[in-house]
Amino acid sequence: MKAKTFPSGARLAAINGILRMLIHNKGRMGIAELSRMSDSEVDTLLPQVNAATMLKLVKVVGDNISITKLGKDFHINDEAALKKARDLLIEIEPFKTAHALSKKKDKFSTVELAEELERKGIVLDIDKDMNISLLNTMLFHWAIYFSIIDHYGISGYWKEDKNEMR
Repeated sequence: MKAKTFPSGARLAAINGILRMLIHNKGRMGIAELSRMSDSEVDTLLPQVNAATMLKLVKVVGDNISITKLGKDFHINDEAALKKARDLLIEIEPFKTAHALSKKKDKFSTVELAEELERKGIVLDIDKDMNISLLNTMLFHWAIYFSIIDHYGISGYWKEDKNEMR
């Protein structure tokens, strides 16, 4: 079975924007309508929708997208909803492997993470430098925010985040 991989183009701010538009439109709309209203191409919107679906913030049936209770709570920064999203995210690659590495090793680099993911058959981009760049971006946008792992400055290493989720 292929591991679930989080969309590398997904951004938290864009997902929050989708949740907000859904809330203001009775919690449901067509993806084409969402694309038009957000002035986003469907191919730019889909990674956001896929990520929000993986985190159970929205549900997609056919070409309709609707916000879930978790999505509504997440949008208002409900602590339990944020924790639930973190728990879901930690089960999705590359966060799952990054979290496991942080438990196994004192520190690790993005290159080490990329190598570990490659052993599992997970590569975000065939170009090694681009693959590492995408992983770095994902970790900075998601893993730090959700306290999955933390980054230690100039050394460029990732470590376990022992703080409670913000």
